Amino acid sequence: MQAIGDLIKPIIARAYAMHGFQQMLNDCPSPEGRKNLIVAAYEAGAIDGPDAQLLIEAYQLETA
Repeated sequence: MQAIGDLIKPIIARAYAMHGFQQMLNDCPSPEGRKNLIVAAYEAGAIDGPDAQLLIEAYQLETA
C-alpha cells in the first residue's frame, strides 16, 4: 500500500505545471483565443489530449 503523500505528489506536480498555462488562459480576452491557445499547446505536445479536453470543458469552450 502506498502512502497518501506518494499518491498526491503527481497530482500536485501536474497542478503546478498547469498553473502558468492556466494563468495565460485567464489573461486571454476572448473564448476563441483561449481555445486556440489550448489547441496550439496540444498540437505542440505541451499538453496531452485529456488535459486539453479538461481545459476546454473547464473554460466552457466546446462551442468557441
